[in-house]
Amino acid sequence: MADAKIFLNYRREDADIWADTVYRALTPRFEVFMDVDGQIPDGLPWAEWLDAQVRSCDALVALIGRRWVEAFDAKAADRAPDFVKREIETALALDIPVVPVLLSDAPMPEMERLPESVRPLFDRQARRIQRGPELDRGLTGLRDGLTASIRLKRDAAKDAAREAARRAGRRTTAADPNGPREVGSSRRALVLGGLALGGGAIAAATFWPRGAEQSASIEARPRPTPTLTTVEDPTVWRPSEAEIREAQSALARLGRYKGAVDGRWGDASQAALRAFQREAGLSPADGVLRKTTLAALRAAPTPAFTGVLKGHTGRVSSVAVTPDGSRALSGSYDTTLILWDLATGQALRTFEGHTSAVTSVALTPDRP
Repeated sequence: MADAKIFLNYRREDADIWADTVYRALTPRFEVFMDVDGQIPDGLPWAEWLDAQVRSCDALVALIGRRWVEAFDAKAADRAPDFVKREIETALALDIPVVPVLLSDAPMPEMERLPESVRPLFDRQARRIQRGPELDRGLTGLRDGLTASIRLKRDAAKDAAREAARRAGRRTTAADPNGPREVGSSRRALVLGGLALGGGAIAAATFWPRGAEQSASIEARPRPTPTLTTVEDPTVWRPSEAEIREAQSALARLGRYKGAVDGRWGDASQAALRAFQREAGLSPADGVLRKTTLAALRAAPTPAFTGVLKGHTGRVSSVAVTPDGSRALSGSYDTTLILWDLATGQALRTFEGHTSAVTSVALTPDRP
């Protein structure tokens, strides 16, 4: 779900290293906001910026370590602003899904020890992630759970919008209590006795309710009962599965798409294409795959990544680059290795297991 945004809520003194692990696990599927250097634009009021990020997210992930509860008391005693508390309060007030994530062996906090404003966390389904063999399973479960929650939330919003539109579309005719009652809208053009009406335009015509005989009348200009004709657009191009795969691969190459290249045009593909269309100046930027858009994707050059590769929490000791220049492997004093995609700057995989600093890395020519 490349168009879904996750806000990562954590305390630096409680879950700093864990936050980096969760961030790397979620970014291949979601846009993730994490309060670190470089995420907040220089010169802006950072407290207001954090509030805006919470309000615009699809879900908030609250990382809970062993010292998470004590921090509430310490902040209150020092009369210091508690932004972790404030972010959770904002998400709960806006009915944004909040997922408590228990880290390692951290217990679920006792309700009585929490500020009253964040106690609704106990009504939310929690998850646990821990180091070791269960780490990948825990992170996968978190990703899948967030995806399901966001889809349920969006489906409910769509149902509510459709119901509101249906109610707003009803009209009553006062002139004849036994006459036409319900007026619907249609995305297709309707040809009524030579008069073309589109998008539900009803300035001169009245439609009978569903189930009744389909006819229309035009005030002060009696006409014979017209026929109802649906006008289809013959110019619509339907891309093949192979062409959809080609488009998804091109969007992935351009760093826009992180989903599966499966030939299915879903929400993530549409969101990625809309971003490309806006950037390339293509109109309309609606996420619809057209011949001209596919041609533009084929011609788009692969961007060269320039920037800082962020992911390690300790000093980087060594870096090795694959012979073709597409990947790099870095080792760090944080005991991990990270494999990087040098075209996009994305972390492809994190290798954990060392118990002390990694001081040197090397790649064989035949195994990048």
